Amino acid sequence: MDTLTNSFLMPVVAILTYIFAGYVVRTVLIADEIESEGNLFRFKRPFGYMVKYVCPICLAAILVFGTLGMFSEYRVDAMVSFDGWRIRRTNQAEYVSRLASPCMIL
Repeated sequence: MDTLTNSFLMPVVAILTYIFAGYVVRTVLIADEIESEGNLFRFKRPFGYMVKYVCPICLAAILVFGTLGMFSEYRVDAMVSFDGWRIRRTNQAEYVSRLASPCMIL
């Protein structure tokens, strides 16, 4: 149940929230609400792009990789390295041992 919630439901709800905020409520109204109390909102235009385009695309990638890891034996290792993201085959024992290690690299 935890895997279903973390890998599937949370990204879906987050994507729907960004779609609601970006296209139904409109980012201009959100920015106007921030500025209504006299605050200066310097990142109004980048905020609109982030909410409408960047965040849903990133969340869709999280959803795809989470679903890929949930239904197959391929997992995305988020290891800090110079060659970037890697998808590799891991067995369950290796995956659990990495989660249990006190010095896990994220």
